[in-house]
Amino acid sequence: MSEIDTDLPEHWPRAGDRLFVQTSWGLDANLSTFPGERLYRMKKGFKESADMLVSQSEESAHERPNLVWPIVFCYRQYIELALKDMIAAHGSKVVPAIKPDWVHHTLPPLWRSYKKLVEATLTETCVDEFPEITAVESCIGEFSRVDSGSSTFRYPTDTKGNQSKFPLSSIDLLHLRNVMESIYLFLTRQSQYWTVISTAWMPKRQHDNACSRHQHEA
Repeated sequence: MSEIDTDLPEHWPRAGDRLFVQTSWGLDANLSTFPGERLYRMKKGFKESADMLVSQSEESAHERPNLVWPIVFCYRQYIELALKDMIAAHGSKVVPAIKPDWVHHTLPPLWRSYKKLVEATLTETCVDEFPEITAVESCIGEFSRVDSGSSTFRYPTDTKGNQSKFPLSSIDLLHLRNVMESIYLFLTRQSQYWTVISTAWMPKRQHDNACSRHQHEA
């Protein structure tokens, strides 16, 4: 250690510091190398990080104005990854195929693609007739209005330097966590369902069946 380093305050950055080091399997956080596992870990990680931060905000009310930003971002990131995961994993199994989108962050197009997947499994019912679908769609629309490009809760301004505006002056974090838990349970069950039918039902299906017939009849 140089004499200059010894004069620095405790815990101050020092020459030779490194951020990323590998110590031991028992102490380190494993970075998943298998793509499917990595995406699973990321989804769980963002969702559970938000949950834990909400719990921390319960214990430290003065921290809520600080924690609200990563909380909302992490919940939104979970939704984005969950939708992209299902589209990438199963979009090629319907006709016409639904291409994965790893470029854009807007939620409504991802949700529309996801609904096409659901439609591909239906023969007599339209996807919009399911109350849970319309409920999640409403929440995704709300998220999109507040944070259309996944930047509102990461940056204080838009790309032109204008401060982001919100329809509310505060957010009930406990309520947010409860609603997000229901969305998480729904999307998780949907993912499990698609995994099951991928092995039992694999002829490619048109995703414009029942709903298209309903529209033509109307």
